[in-house]
Amino acid sequence: MRKLMRQPSSRRRWLAISALLFAGIILVPMLLVMALNGGMVNHLLTPVGSYFSMFQLIWPEQHLGALQFILTKSFIVLAHHDPRSDLNLWTVEYDAITLLIYLGVALVAAWLLNRSRGPGLVIALIGAAMVAATFTYITVLDHCAGPTWAGFVTLYAFGVSGFDISYSWQWMFGVAGLGLMGWGLWRLRGAQATR
Repeated sequence: MRKLMRQPSSRRRWLAISALLFAGIILVPMLLVMALNGGMVNHLLTPVGSYFSMFQLIWPEQHLGALQFILTKSFIVLAHHDPRSDLNLWTVEYDAITLLIYLGVALVAAWLLNRSRGPGLVIALIGAAMVAATFTYITVLDHCAGPTWAGFVTLYAFGVSGFDISYSWQWMFGVAGLGLMGWGLWRLRGAQATR
């Protein structure tokens, strides 16, 4: 009996893994931007808080417009602020949709890690990482003026110029990630069926 009480339930383990993955999905882009651009996070912004009074004005007249307005603003912005120029040299931005996608990816990845093994697991996890990366937005003062998809900023950092910025590239990356997740799940299901 004591042995059973010491072992965490499957649900608690799944939630614990999900929480760790969610934190990791938030921290990895920040650590990468810190490593590639130099400087630690020294500034935390909450733009939703500054726009909340505007949300309250719009809400009585247009509920959907107010929700769209508040959901497209960043909830948390982690930044490296240069006090000499009074500019944010780089930021990593998390809006509501990004955080929901990260949470969904963390829950699915934790479920996979908790239940599956094999090459299909690796493929599905790579797809999950691609889906999370599709919704990652950063600003690097050298390459962009506002929050931009991390994929575009990465290409500019590697010297790709004349690149047409359109959401179709971002969507293709996300669809490829979903495709890899599906293929990985299909392989895992096939591997379980042959047992």
